Amino acid sequence: MALRKYHILGAIFLFLAYLVAYFALFEKHPKFVPFEPIWVTTAFLMAIVGSEFPDWDHMIHFLSHRDITTHSAGIAVLLFLAYATNVFFFENLNQTLVYGLALAAFMVGLGSHLLLDLFPTYDPEKLINDKGALQASAYMLGGVIQGLTGQELVKALKGTYLIHLPFKSPVMKEGKKVGRWEMRRTLPLHQTRWWLFVNGIISLLLGGTVVWMYFAF
Repeated sequence: MALRKYHILGAIFLFLAYLVAYFALFEKHPKFVPFEPIWVTTAFLMAIVGSEFPDWDHMIHFLSHRDITTHSAGIAVLLFLAYATNVFFFENLNQTLVYGLALAAFMVGLGSHLLLDLFPTYDPEKLINDKGALQASAYMLGGVIQGLTGQELVKALKGTYLIHLPFKSPVMKEGKKVGRWEMRRTLPLHQTRWWLFVNGIISLLLGGTVVWMYFAF
């Protein structure tokens, strides 16, 4: 699911879920701000920017595609630390919901991109063409509820692109020589998958924490 359109659709889906959670969890909070176009639009655009950010490595000539620099939660961690510093040490500054929600939405978009990169060969559009919209929807919903297993999971993960390193680095080998080290410019397949999964989850959790901090402090 590495195509750009799926990254954008994934970010939109998670943004809508994030928006529903915001209204459901914080509606009765004293700092709650009702639906207003300015912050909803800002947060939506930031979610799209977050979903596009990892592939900005295309525009930096010294980075490879799937570079570890952009395909990580690093930018989310830096933004979170900046927000946390603002909350804890500069409480007299004007705290706006737009700032917090936009920041969280960016992290949601970033997390969705990293997680979708786990499934480079999973093509929902082809599934709809083969099975029809109704059967395809039921199949994808069943996959979400029950989880992909066995051959389906192997097929979905097949072709996962490797995370590229900025220079040759010592990387632990996989397979029969596991535990040994070798110099590589990419992470091996399983390490790439774990990297994408862990960093995607971290980005999503940091986004949720930013919203919680706004209401908590």
